[in-house]
Amino acid sequence: MTDQDKLTAFADYKVPQGLKKFGILEYSPELATKVDSMIEIPKGSDEETEIRANCIWAIELVNKEAKKKFPKSNAASIDKILWFRGQKKLSDDKPYHRTKTIWY
Repeated sequence: MTDQDKLTAFADYKVPQGLKKFGILEYSPELATKVDSMIEIPKGSDEETEIRANCIWAIELVNKEAKKKFPKSNAASIDKILWFRGQKKLSDDKPYHRTKTIWY
């Protein structure tokens, strides 16, 4: 085990976008409408907290499954894969959530 194995996902804005794209994370219809319409989600709101917390939990679940095939997998590496993938804008990408904060 390395120190990186002790890290979890970084609950930013691009990782939840990737998790949504791949059908791993699903928002309520109301929240999905806000995110897709690029309506700001207030920092510290229940919606922002839910996005961030569920992002972390989803990465942990993905990592649990990934470890079955890739024993050296860890949450931080899965987060990094999704983050870098999120930097490549594709035509079918939906918007990421907007929250004005210094914590991303």
